[in-house]
Amino acid sequence: MKGSEAVKRSWTNRTIYATALALFLGSYLLGCGKSGPAVPEDCRAFLDRYFEAVKTKDLATLQSLTSAFWNWGGQGIPIDNAEKTREVRDIMIANHYKSITEQFGDFKSYAVTSAKVTRVPEDRPATEVFRPGIHAEIECKAKFSKESRVRVSLHLLKETQESAYSLFLWKYQTEP
Repeated sequence: MKGSEAVKRSWTNRTIYATALALFLGSYLLGCGKSGPAVPEDCRAFLDRYFEAVKTKDLATLQSLTSAFWNWGGQGIPIDNAEKTREVRDIMIANHYKSITEQFGDFKSYAVTSAKVTRVPEDRPATEVFRPGIHAEIECKAKFSKESRVRVSLHLLKETQESAYSLFLWKYQTEP
């Protein structure tokens, strides 16, 4: 009797250890997929909207999200020049996303690899890249149907804390 109780207890202990190990490894592996850099909620909302537009090839949304880039110095632009600037922007964006689709294929997914948010004060002289406002520099890994390792660099800008982000600069390139 003593031998069978020892075997029973041994199997019970092994079962407990195996269960604990399985739970630990399972929670660890599930947690790994959720880790990543902290991305402010408004940046995350912008990214979701932006990449959904890339996925669905929604040029009107992509054009509306890039308005900050084309408003550079826009305060003093006459109406007819502002309209011409928008036309040029729309053509450039359409050509850019057409070439992205030709080069990389259809967009599948993205993951943020780094995010850095900085504030450029109003009293600092503006340059072409650093206008006053809140800048978010976002690096993502994206998967496309033809290319599974594409690095997407996005520079977002919003003029005030309350305003929405706009796409200021972007770059797509394959990773080695």
